[in-house]
Amino acid sequence: MLKFSLIVPNTRYKIDYLWSIFPSRGLLSLAACLRKNGYPVNYIDADFENLSHKEIIRLLEFFSADVVGITMNTFQAKAGMDLAKVIKQHNSDIKIIIGGSHPSALRNQVLLDYPEIDVACIGESEETVVELAEVIDNNNDLADIAGISYRVKGNVYDNPTRPLIQNLDSIPYPAYDLSGNLDRYPGAQPVLKPPSMHIMASRGCPYNCIFCTKCVWGNSVRFRSSEKVVDEVEFLHDSYGINEIFFQDDTMNVNRKWFFAICDEIIKRGLNREMAFKTPFRVNSKLVDLELLQKAKDAGFHMIFYGVESGNQNVLNIIKKGIKVEEIKRAFVLTHKVGIKTIAAFMIGNIGDTADTVKDSIALAKKIKSEVCGFSIATPLPGTEFYTIAREKGWICSDDFSEWSQFTAVSRNADLTMEEITTLRNFADEQVREYLTREEGGFIMSWISPQFKNKIKTIPAIGPLLVQVWRLIKKRRQRNMPKENLPEKSPAHVSDYAKLSIDEIQRDLDKRYKKGKAYISTTLWDDVRGEELNKQCMDMVSPTDGKQILELGCGIGGSAPHISTCGRYIGTDLSTEAINTASKTFGNRPGFSFVVMDAQDLKFSDCMFDLVIAKEVIEHVSNVKQTLQEAFRVLKPGGNILITSPNRDSLHLRVNRMLGHKDFTCSFDHIRELTYGEAEKLLLEVGFKITNTSGLFLKPYWGIPGVDEHVRHLTDNDPIMVDMLKELGRLCGAKYAFCYVIKAVKP
Repeated sequence: MLKFSLIVPNTRYKIDYLWSIFPSRGLLSLAACLRKNGYPVNYIDADFENLSHKEIIRLLEFFSADVVGITMNTFQAKAGMDLAKVIKQHNSDIKIIIGGSHPSALRNQVLLDYPEIDVACIGESEETVVELAEVIDNNNDLADIAGISYRVKGNVYDNPTRPLIQNLDSIPYPAYDLSGNLDRYPGAQPVLKPPSMHIMASRGCPYNCIFCTKCVWGNSVRFRSSEKVVDEVEFLHDSYGINEIFFQDDTMNVNRKWFFAICDEIIKRGLNREMAFKTPFRVNSKLVDLELLQKAKDAGFHMIFYGVESGNQNVLNIIKKGIKVEEIKRAFVLTHKVGIKTIAAFMIGNIGDTADTVKDSIALAKKIKSEVCGFSIATPLPGTEFYTIAREKGWICSDDFSEWSQFTAVSRNADLTMEEITTLRNFADEQVREYLTREEGGFIMSWISPQFKNKIKTIPAIGPLLVQVWRLIKKRRQRNMPKENLPEKSPAHVSDYAKLSIDEIQRDLDKRYKKGKAYISTTLWDDVRGEELNKQCMDMVSPTDGKQILELGCGIGGSAPHISTCGRYIGTDLSTEAINTASKTFGNRPGFSFVVMDAQDLKFSDCMFDLVIAKEVIEHVSNVKQTLQEAFRVLKPGGNILITSPNRDSLHLRVNRMLGHKDFTCSFDHIRELTYGEAEKLLLEVGFKITNTSGLFLKPYWGIPGVDEHVRHLTDNDPIMVDMLKELGRLCGAKYAFCYVIKAVKP
């Protein structure tokens, strides 16, 4: 039977903007339908994995794909078309099918512009793709398949539109297993209870906003049954450890009775106590009231997304939003009243927007005081009324879809140039952030008495420093992370690893991995630190082309997601559960394998590898020197080792000692944390020569009793503060940073 590879194109060729905050629900839904009918499928998220064309081709060859499906919205179109061209040049026998909002809007025009495309699926494609598979597999005529445009012998044909799927319950769950560990994806921020995933409980929107396309889901709203919706929620929670759901529907409060039924089902199953939920609502007075919001609150909804778009009534009328400014204000007041946080989405550059109307939007954003407030640029997407108007009036200034994004103007309007639209967006964003900063700034010191504030100022060196940092935070505080996003408990029983044998550690690790991810990210600091760790490591070891790589303590994947190409990669870990997960997620990559092995006793021949990676490993082993000796043995002459580890002599811990406090370790499962000097000495004793070092984050010290718990959520969750600490870590270097990164060579 035909083999299908379904691909999310990599859009990061221009700017490092990640579309894949979630796996593609559309592609995974198609994959489920294909597999249900017996067709083998694999899923390649080239955007999330940041894969090059060369790497994608290798994966297609490894899977022996006969048909490639590429999803694309307009912002992904250029990347998708470029990928299709490369695939066709590599193997002209592969059939290339595209789908998504972009081809659904432009239909056969996409095939006329791009000869590499064989078929474009128009609109919903779960039924279409199965029919396509059967026809292609049997070499039959495509003329009878509704909902496609296709090419035959150079000619392009456009078939009739396929009717919308009425029974959404008939569609199987997306093939989530194909995307690997779902907790790899960051989710739609802010996330209260990671990991997060999205689902759709309905399809379609009855409203007629001119900036929104109806090419895929249509105007007719169709609903999944409340039981089926919550079944999927429970399935994700039980099978994948998902703790937060973002409903990606156009609007969840368009059908009150149905939404209440979903909430009641969530409460009935107790999921409101274990999970958190986010959802989009409309602000219309007839759709939002205290009873509905309280029901949402009771069911575990912690945040509501409202599409505000503009603070000017004339602009709202022009874009056919169907809401009043007073309704916007009312919705935010009521939502905050029941204790639910909000996201407010504005657009700059709508038809009718001027500098004055943007001021109205800024004023409204300040008035409603949403916890998260975002300004994007209104883009005339194909398939929208906005696109038709902008095209007719000659406003669109670029047809190169690689230049299109939510933050880059590609169209002017009657009053504003592209440059003015971009400037106004940036101005609005800055104004609202600064205003909300001032509004919230007082909270930081509000719980401290005036007498205690004055006493703090008298503390030599530390007192003035703390006061200045407080002022800095007060000035720069951003309201885009929930304050209750505090560290969660470890996912399994906490054991003191320093007192356990290797076998006991292995059993405890397996228990933790089996119960969930053994090392969870609970704060923004965790996530950014992880990204910074991977970036610094990859910068030091790149390029990896052709290299034989061994990673110690790889966990559920380690560096595998960040290594684009290599000759061979072997990941090792003590935990069987972790290795099984890593194999399932990355084992299908050519040359990648994972084995259970003790880093202190490697079962490899001498001089076998070009690179050994030990990210945050040496603090977990009982004999660090033996681990480094083993790494030295299996490395080829000229090969490199890369180690990272928490620094027991960081600036944070030095201040701790100066204040008379005992040393502490970063985690219960660290057997012994080394200073940078100790790690350097051991590497030299083993025979390595150090070639490069770097510092990873400067961890601040909040040691004054009663202060730490009030300030830590800022240093852990505030984006600007986290970014500052990241930069300071690089500046202070390996000796003083929270973690050190060391690269050494075997002479």
